[in-house]
Amino acid sequence: MSGGSTLLPAGSLGPPLERTPLKRSTFVAAAGAVTLLAASPAAAINTYNAQPAPERTEVGAYLALWDTTGDGVPDRFDWRCSGTMVDDDTFLTAAHCTDGSPAGTRTFVSLEEDVQSLLDEHADLSPSAQADLFLANGWVVEGDPHQDARYPGPASDTADIAVVDFAGRDVTPADVWDFTPATLPSAGQLDRVGGTTLARAPWTVVGYGTAEAQNGPGGHTHPGGGVRLKASEGFNALTKSWVRLSINESKGYGGACYGDSGGPNFVTVAGQQVLAGTTITGDVPCKATNVVYRLDTAPARAFLAPSSPCADPRRAAPRSGDRGAALTALVQRTVRQSRHEPDPLTAARQQILHLEFPSRSARTTRTRGAAGGRLPRRP
Repeated sequence: MSGGSTLLPAGSLGPPLERTPLKRSTFVAAAGAVTLLAASPAAAINTYNAQPAPERTEVGAYLALWDTTGDGVPDRFDWRCSGTMVDDDTFLTAAHCTDGSPAGTRTFVSLEEDVQSLLDEHADLSPSAQADLFLANGWVVEGDPHQDARYPGPASDTADIAVVDFAGRDVTPADVWDFTPATLPSAGQLDRVGGTTLARAPWTVVGYGTAEAQNGPGGHTHPGGGVRLKASEGFNALTKSWVRLSINESKGYGGACYGDSGGPNFVTVAGQQVLAGTTITGDVPCKATNVVYRLDTAPARAFLAPSSPCADPRRAAPRSGDRGAALTALVQRTVRQSRHEPDPLTAARQQILHLEFPSRSARTTRTRGAAGGRLPRRP
């Protein structure tokens, strides 16, 4: 993972890798986000001040099988974002990871520590054959995505929250992996604790995102991703819907980057570790700030309240259609430019909070998509 902006999700469907990855010194970030003014998704944890996280068995990767060309044939199977099991059959992630997916997209979750090595090992297979193999070997479980129906909301509360639900499936993550679900905060817990105590408390980000920006010919690249990493962060500020966290390397912190979107940010208060918020956006190079969506607010708690997706008016199926097609076209154009051309659309791209990850082969040559920054989505 690394710090910074909201990025496209890894292996985007059209859009996102959310926030950037954590650095190995870089922390994981999620795909498809913006900087506070324009964010792009986070990917991986920074390469600096980051460590493997084999013990974080409740944290997983969000994968998808989708059609990038519109011919009805799936041609991409890849990880896109990060997320966390909050009970035996609910995987919490970001709405910008699920939103705008092409019709027919299939959604999967993996709690394997290293997803990228498995993808590389079977890269000779077709995307559909890869997905079938992953299912057969218990490397992924297929689920049903639902996002907050308010998404995308205003910058003050973008409603960038989603879940992958397994309640209607024959196989759930709990049938395949051993894990203890993350503990969610109580209502208004961060406000009650207060900024002074939060600044002294230890914060940890976990994700599968790419590393922080690396300078090279043609501009910044964000290598890595697909492996679960963790890093310490520093508290910066608390707002109505957001927590701003520092990923300053000189202070011993790491942070999230592209592909880390939707992943957890834990804080330990009074001896208890709680899942305070999910990675959404940050600065573009993933070296300064991680902006996370609070889970102790009334809107977030209402969305996560135990009820069926059909009965809960805040939960909706991911949208596709015209908006999804438009975002897909924008993402594809962005990826082409990040690979080969100078980018004349930086300003426009900065208006998009969540875009998807470029193809695996392009991950070492892409930019984060927009002006990075894990800010909330466009209104």
